[in-house]
Amino acid sequence: MRARDGGFFDSYDFFGKAIPGVVWLFGIVLLLPMSIFPDGETTVFTIRNVALILITGVAVGLVFGEGIHNVAVNIERSFGWLRGWLMRLRDATSSHRPYPILFAQDVLLGKTGDPEGPPDQTGDESTVDGVADTSDETDKTETNFKPRMHDWWENTKSNWSNDLNVDWVFPIEIGHAMKDWAKRRLKEVDTGLISHRDLFVRNLEDQVLPYRNTESRKETKYELFVNAVESELDDLDVTLEREGSRLEELYPLITTRLDEAQPTRAGSFQSRYSFCRSMWVVLAGLTIAYLSVFVHQNKLALLDAVSTLPTDVANFTAESVILQLVLAFSLTLFIGVLIESLVLVFAQNWRENALSSLMTVGLYVVAAGGLVLFGGDILAQIAGLLVHLFVPVLGYSIELAAQLTDIYATLFNYKIDEPDILLFSVFGGLIGPLIIVLTVSTIAFFDASGDYKEYYVEYLVTEYTEKVHSSDGDKDPDD
Repeated sequence: MRARDGGFFDSYDFFGKAIPGVVWLFGIVLLLPMSIFPDGETTVFTIRNVALILITGVAVGLVFGEGIHNVAVNIERSFGWLRGWLMRLRDATSSHRPYPILFAQDVLLGKTGDPEGPPDQTGDESTVDGVADTSDETDKTETNFKPRMHDWWENTKSNWSNDLNVDWVFPIEIGHAMKDWAKRRLKEVDTGLISHRDLFVRNLEDQVLPYRNTESRKETKYELFVNAVESELDDLDVTLEREGSRLEELYPLITTRLDEAQPTRAGSFQSRYSFCRSMWVVLAGLTIAYLSVFVHQNKLALLDAVSTLPTDVANFTAESVILQLVLAFSLTLFIGVLIESLVLVFAQNWRENALSSLMTVGLYVVAAGGLVLFGGDILAQIAGLLVHLFVPVLGYSIELAAQLTDIYATLFNYKIDEPDILLFSVFGGLIGPLIIVLTVSTIAFFDASGDYKEYYVEYLVTEYTEKVHSSDGDKDPDD
């Protein structure tokens, strides 16, 4: 969604296509052989020639940028198809069986229905001829004093535990926190790969589909947006809950309505999102190309390093206290989750007092410290074993990169060695750091594309709602 008052070439084309196209053009130039330059020299790069190259590069970059833009769109479409297929597979195979801990409680303890059971119907008062007998009320008060003191002590410990907020020390809670962190990262990846139209539909589905829980709809802007759409399309008798399967058709209607106005904030976010999306595609392609060339040049050295990797990792881990602590914590956490799961089967109130949390912290310290002091060699061997599992993958990756580079060299009929590639002439021994910078930049642009995509959809919804409400306010009440 963007205004086209600037003609064919606007800010969207400049940022989303031209600049990424220029970056791709100059990135590919670095892979050309030195033989294309006179006498193998690069004196062609004078200030005058560089200026001409830049001017030409903008025009040619727009052509490349259009192709890159289409590649990025097709990546999003492919991921959208795959994501939809996986979601349908999940819906077809999902079940509502209880978690393993609850299942174990039902099997081992025979718990069914309400764990607290029905309320006691017997009553504490006895009746004589229909009149309550209170003759032994004093005795019951005295005998109930001890249970009351016990309840008070348990409540005190429970309140102490809640005030300290120490639930996070338990292994299962730490595992849940790590799982939530991983889910947030996966959601960011999903947002970065999904198209903005699919993101718009996904956010809107949570508000309008009838099978969703209405109590969880906390997005006020989407509630106002739904009211605005239904108000503006009232003549068509449109109800979004009834049109849930056609929500994607709202997108062109909304963008067309906003295109009538001046450039909006949503349009600026769309240009930034398109720029970041094309840039991460370009940088990812250049990273793969440069890495393949680097691997091809250092294939034998890399394979030798990989072949000795498990032994080197074990030796390095044995000398590093930090690595031993990380491995000890991971191993302790894994064992702690298993033990606490077993404990919760038989003792559901394990976390209700501070004593259990203090014991948990103490067990962490003792277990991790004991593993570091007395099991350093064992931890080193575990590290070597873990790395050894991935060594074949590294070897196959190196071979694959070398084969791809051989195909590239065969197509252009030149050898990939240091004197024949402009990349080596310009960067020399800095190709490794260059690849690292390109990798980090790719991740940064990918993350930014997801953020700008979120902002674009949010402002698209907000600005459309404001425009509809302002239009309704400008109408003459007598009309």
